[in-house]
Amino acid sequence: MKIAPPTADETGRLEALHSYRILDTGVEKAYQDIVELAGAICNTPIAVITLVDADRQWFKARVGLEAAETSRDLAFCAHAIHGRQLFIVPDASLDERFCDNPLVTQAPNIRFYAGAPIYSHDGHALGTLCAIDSKPNALNDFQQRALGILSHQVMQLLELRRTVHELDQTSQDLRSNNASKDRLLSIFSHDLKTPFFGLVGLSHMLCEGWEDMPREEIKELADDLATSAEGGLRLVEQMLEWAMLEGKGFTKGTTDFDLGLLVEEVQSTLSPVAKQKGIDLTIHSDEPLRVHADADMCRSLFQNLVSNALKFTRPGGSVDVVIFAEGEVVECQVRDTGLGISPGRVKQLMAGNSTHSTAGTSGETGTGLGLVFCKQILERNRGMLTVTSEPGRGSTFKVSLPRSQDGKRRNL
Repeated sequence: MKIAPPTADETGRLEALHSYRILDTGVEKAYQDIVELAGAICNTPIAVITLVDADRQWFKARVGLEAAETSRDLAFCAHAIHGRQLFIVPDASLDERFCDNPLVTQAPNIRFYAGAPIYSHDGHALGTLCAIDSKPNALNDFQQRALGILSHQVMQLLELRRTVHELDQTSQDLRSNNASKDRLLSIFSHDLKTPFFGLVGLSHMLCEGWEDMPREEIKELADDLATSAEGGLRLVEQMLEWAMLEGKGFTKGTTDFDLGLLVEEVQSTLSPVAKQKGIDLTIHSDEPLRVHADADMCRSLFQNLVSNALKFTRPGGSVDVVIFAEGEVVECQVRDTGLGISPGRVKQLMAGNSTHSTAGTSGETGTGLGLVFCKQILERNRGMLTVTSEPGRGSTFKVSLPRSQDGKRRNL
């Protein structure tokens, strides 16, 4: 039996692993869904998310395996983390590195192993997503690609976990300052739920329907899962940055950017939520229109407005985002066919005098502070927000932002 040596970056690798605060945590459905899907796609009785610690391999999620951890000396995954490619052992009983390994000669009697390394964004191998069989086996190209995609999703979940923990630490500091900080944290709590709804919904679709889906549809859902996870991570990072900026009282910096492209990014993040509710989410823009503002803040602004439009629109309805030039400004209207808001309620929300939240059409919860958050962003970017709404017929949220000078010259 050959014991895998430590990685070249072992000290940094272990520091990175421990920074996620994931070791020895309980069962979480998001991770469990991934191993169940990996086992189903690879057609193996065992699938595991393994994290390689200093002297052990610990299993965050597993199917077909009872042990919660084993010695690192015995770990196939300790070999797999030395490379970036899928690590495959077709028949461990014929491989000199593993033929006398107790995991091969005894239960679980490993013969086939395929491990996709899980790499952090800063390049450290934390572990693997692996598929295991008690008989020799092989994976086709589709199965290999799917295992790699799913290992990337594990990493996205770990990054979200760490960032949310950092946000929680920031939140504790902000709560001690003043009431305005508390209101901002409530908005964060509301906004952070949206990408997770998409992740959970897509995971359920894959786990429950993969047997009847063509490969192209599975690939499409996996791509949507990746888009939702990456969008969620970006949103968490923006929320952390906003918290720091709010404490310092300044913006990151204004720049010229295409508002239509930014709104399309928001659409990609929220499309899983729209699909779940059967809502048609569409962007209308006749031409590239550039604005001069803080792009990260504007992304959070439209994330909030479109998310709330989806929240209060009934299944089968529509949310349209319309972008057009209006003199010295670019106007973006978020129109929905939802529940609508009474004039008195609009006035309360815009003034921030109420923290009461109305449940969405599918029972979604919120804070009732989203419009205050949007107003704060626009005040810092020389913009304006107006709301027109009719109960039972829907709402239109109009955002005006300064048009960039180069955009005005180009469109003349």
